[in-house]
Amino acid sequence: MISTVLTSRKSKAIAVWCGILLLVLCLHVYMSYQDVGVPGIGRRLYGDNSQFRDPPPYNQYGNAKTIKRPTEPKQPSTPAVPQKLYTPPDNEEKKQRFPRALIVGTGKCGTRALIDYLNMHPYVVTAKREMHFFDRDENWSRGVNWYKSQMPYSYSDQMTIEKSPSYVEHPRTPSAVKQMDKDMFILWVVKDPVVRLMSVMALQDENSNLRHAYLEYGRDGKLGIRKDYYPLWRGEYVIHLRRWLRYFPLSQIHVLDGTDLVKDPITQIQNVESFLQLQPLLGPRNFYYNASKGFYCMVPFSTTTPQCLGSSKGRKHPVINETVKTMLYDFFRPYNEQFFKLLGKRFNWEPKDRI
Repeated sequence: MISTVLTSRKSKAIAVWCGILLLVLCLHVYMSYQDVGVPGIGRRLYGDNSQFRDPPPYNQYGNAKTIKRPTEPKQPSTPAVPQKLYTPPDNEEKKQRFPRALIVGTGKCGTRALIDYLNMHPYVVTAKREMHFFDRDENWSRGVNWYKSQMPYSYSDQMTIEKSPSYVEHPRTPSAVKQMDKDMFILWVVKDPVVRLMSVMALQDENSNLRHAYLEYGRDGKLGIRKDYYPLWRGEYVIHLRRWLRYFPLSQIHVLDGTDLVKDPITQIQNVESFLQLQPLLGPRNFYYNASKGFYCMVPFSTTTPQCLGSSKGRKHPVINETVKTMLYDFFRPYNEQFFKLLGKRFNWEPKDRI
């Protein structure tokens, strides 16, 4: 009887050990399936999450496995905002410097837009107001040190730019500028002189006679152009260009059409970057077309919010009849043709349906 009991216990022990071995074998098979990524066993417990685990570097045959990591889904593209486009030179402090470029004119042609656009460039610093140093006696008499003291602080690899739209017409300015810096970059914004004149007239009250101050009656009683009218003289660009060319080569004078600056600021500002030998950084990301205003607004690198020019820009021009329009274009045409010839390029300054 004792032997029977021992035999029974031995059989149970063998059965237990067989069960343990079987369990270990099953667990080994289960883990193998999990590691090689075979769908099925065990996935029901944990879900299909093997793509997020680090699989072993070898497969079941002992060969190195090519592992494909899951790629992140692409996010919708948004305008990037560069956090740091400019790094100051080492061991250098900011200081006030003379301008290396001047926007010299002409008023009502887009000089404000140009300097605001350039102010977005990280290698440009601009004077915060029109200094009128070269064209106003009260400022000229204060001397160049006073002028320098009005400039913004900058680093040595940045370009200081100042704008005063009447520099281009003042007889003293070209020679005085050359005396200060013979390598000065000259930026000049012009516009169809008839369109520019209407921009000036738009500043006057709608019912004011000053809106027609460019007209006069001759001795014969016929209506004609008042040739000594100052706003007309400002639009006789060839006279001013000849004066500047006595002191600066044309290669140092960049002339752009203000109408083109309004319609295609990206191309125009990139041309200016090239002329000023600046790193080409400004582009489509920096401009946003505002359909309600009818012109482009700026988008500086520091933001994605458009910033538009002031409400004083884009005023409605006075309406002029066809006779007066023809008279004005006939008056300016000889000056324009001489200007184009001297400049070496043409602008589309012929009568337009809307002025």
